[in-house]
Amino acid sequence: MMRKNKFTSMFIIIICLFILSGCSHYKWKGQSSHWSSSLTYTSENKQMNFRIKYIGNEKNISKFSYVFSGNKISASGSVDKQTTPFAVNFIGISEGYEHEGDKVKLIVKWNGMEEEIELNR
Repeated sequence: MMRKNKFTSMFIIIICLFILSGCSHYKWKGQSSHWSSSLTYTSENKQMNFRIKYIGNEKNISKFSYVFSGNKISASGSVDKQTTPFAVNFIGISEGYEHEGDKVKLIVKWNGMEEEIELNR
């Protein structure tokens, strides 16, 4: 009986260590009339994965620019001309992550138009 208790205790300790040392993923998503976007933060390597996808009906995208902003997240960029389907994917590094409930704002400009998207967890 004593041996079984030791095994159970060891098993619980190993599981707790595994849980505490595992990496966490945090994900935000948002969508507007013309764009969908997601942002994923991986705590283990402090990596941010950004994605912006055009979901509208236009054939060409010109003068496209974007700005992500949040408490600890900031990213921006632009592209001159693209045809659809069109998506932007990029990776960044962040020293911190947004806290649960924090929102990330994305402003997208293209073809003389602008939309603001709120990304939520």
